Amino acid sequence: FPSHDSSALVDCGSGVVLAGTATSEYIYRSTDYGSTWSAAIDANTTGTYVMALFKIPGTNIVLAGGGSPATVSRSTNNGTSFST
Repeated sequence: FPSHDSSALVDCGSGVVLAGTATSEYIYRSTDYGSTWSAAIDANTTGTYVMALFKIPGTNIVLAGGGSPATVSRSTNNGTSFST
């Protein structure tokens, strides 16, 4: 995991974990319970950081909340990509 401050974490199940950064609008993704992390995904929050991640139970939907200005982005594939 890169040297960014994590502002939000969410467990998507089956080993998939997402970490939002407090210093950018990027989210890092792990598929092995956090042992390794993939390159940053642009959360398209248009904000300066990701302040919240929420997985809707029973679905592949993850919401990312960004701050300054406030924005919510949506993933329908367990955080592989996001759109506003």
